[in-house]
Amino acid sequence: MKRTFFRLLAFLLTAIAGRAQTPPPPVISPEVHSDNRVTFRFRAPNDKEVAVSLEGNPQPFPMQKTIKVSGA
Repeated sequence: MKRTFFRLLAFLLTAIAGRAQTPPPPVISPEVHSDNRVTFRFRAPNDKEVAVSLEGNPQPFPMQKTIKVSGA
């Protein structure tokens, strides 16, 4: 009986751990808007600073962090 209980417990813990590791949805980048603006998306939640380098421009452009609120 104990063996069955521990097998069931191990199975449930494995199932919960597998569910917690689902990857986030893919990032769609770059996005070109109808008014010729371009949005670059980058997933780096722990980075303090991210910049985009463009060919022919000596200085990189710092990216702005935006937070989407779902349901808004």
